[in-house]
Amino acid sequence: MRSWWKVRSPQAKLFVIVVVLVVVYAIATSGTHAANTAVTVSPSASPALEAATAAPTATDSGAANVPTNVPSDAPSSSATTAPASTSSCQLRGPLPDPVCTPGATDPRVTQANIHSTICVSGYTTTVRPPTSYTNPLEVQLIAKYGLSLTPQQTELDHLIALELGGDPRDVRNLFPEPYLPVPGAHEKDVLENRLHALVCGGQLDLASAQLAIAADWLAAYRKYVQP
Repeated sequence: MRSWWKVRSPQAKLFVIVVVLVVVYAIATSGTHAANTAVTVSPSASPALEAATAAPTATDSGAANVPTNVPSDAPSSSATTAPASTSSCQLRGPLPDPVCTPGATDPRVTQANIHSTICVSGYTTTVRPPTSYTNPLEVQLIAKYGLSLTPQQTELDHLIALELGGDPRDVRNLFPEPYLPVPGAHEKDVLENRLHALVCGGQLDLASAQLAIAADWLAAYRKYVQP
């Protein structure tokens, strides 16, 4: 081999060197391509990768895209809101609500002056408030008590009757009293007349009559009207 190299011309030697370099470059390039081919994975060759690339991101349209201007606790569009009730008082059978209508007395009437006030014939007409006051108030109290009734079906009643020294205008002494069922407004009127007769006849003091009708007029009815 050495003898062959020595007898060759410089042109021949240059040609051999170029051929060798070309072969070496070709081998090197082929190895790099093979290595690149070995680490390249087609998405279709990996089901997991294919699934991952198909999964929607937070910026994709659809369920994953949540508007940022809607609070997380916003109610569903299908939810319904119950209407707010305007009633705040409740009848207990024929009895008024003890909180809304506890009763109120007229300070102008006392035990000492009953014979110049409540025991005088026609006294109640001098203190009874006008219909311009009572009619609108009755409508308001029917709504406040949540009754499905008209004013014709109720009596705007003074819990402590005027003939027993009840306050004429104090709303705490007024409530919408149904006529039905019995006992109702008519039966309470009977009780009021009975207590009035007892007070003016000296058989019952004014304070006791007022307390009995304000605390539980139905019990007082059974006691004084239906013994």
